[in-house]
Amino acid sequence: MATRSNHWAFCAAALTLAAPVAADAPCTRSIIETFGAGAAGVRYGAAVFVDVGGYPRAKLVSDFVPGSWGSWVSPQIDEEVVEFRASFRFSLKNLNGGPGDGFSFGWGDMSNTQGTRASGGEWGVEAFVADNAGLSVGFVTYPSAAGNGIAIKWGATPLAFVPFDFSAERYDDYVQAGNPASMAVATVRWRRDTGTTVTIAPPGQNAITVLADAGQSATAGIDPRSWSFVFAARNGAIDQDVLVGDLAIDLTIACPRHSPDIDGDCAVGGADLGALLARWGSCGGIPCLADLNGDGEVEGSDLALLLSAWGTDPCTNPPP
Repeated sequence: MATRSNHWAFCAAALTLAAPVAADAPCTRSIIETFGAGAAGVRYGAAVFVDVGGYPRAKLVSDFVPGSWGSWVSPQIDEEVVEFRASFRFSLKNLNGGPGDGFSFGWGDMSNTQGTRASGGEWGVEAFVADNAGLSVGFVTYPSAAGNGIAIKWGATPLAFVPFDFSAERYDDYVQAGNPASMAVATVRWRRDTGTTVTIAPPGQNAITVLADAGQSATAGIDPRSWSFVFAARNGAIDQDVLVGDLAIDLTIACPRHSPDIDGDCAVGGADLGALLARWGSCGGIPCLADLNGDGEVEGSDLALLLSAWGTDPCTNPPP
């Protein structure tokens, strides 16, 4: 079952471009998601937004509910991301032994969530595995034969694994588990030229670089337009609450030129008109490629710009 909300908070200072810029010029965006009132994205399976002792959290799976899964998928980001730095808090509450199976933080194409494609856990999401595409950072919390740690995968392909003990992030008390002072802070950084780096700051401790510059060769040539960020968790026989919160993502993107060639096929025509009409109205704070004049809305002036360029090839004759 999917539950949808439409708010996705970009920092206001980064929302408006005063004029078209070169396609390869770097721009930055910041995304803040607390999972409180008006939280963004779509929840699947058992995932819920909760208040834990006054702190908003996304509870992906719940203690005392074995054999369950839950995930959260952000809205799509139209622009081409060339670098991101994502940080979030996480903790585990469990009254049935040690930590359970775990969860993952991912980034990839989640436009198709039919069936069980949005389900997942510490190995990523089913969509990434089925498509063999998408970056997953797995928090493998179940301590089976020293198999707990951080696992990075591209699609179904393992890229790196480093052992890590998650016992410091596991609690018996639910309210304590949701308190920011009790939660670890994970940071995932991806760059096209260096790959993926993961740091974890256990509660009350300095950050530890668990894994650095992994999997660059697998992700150097990707086209990440219209991708989403995702959290996914599962419970097996040992069940637990998986709590995440205070998500902050800094993005570096290839700035859009606000070209009337919205679909990028080097011809302004019917497909671009369809894409513009599908985005009609406010972009809701999310930079959208159909906003040709960069004012945050897709409306008549954008349609006029598209029609004035009808039949042209912006790749050969780009706008000034």
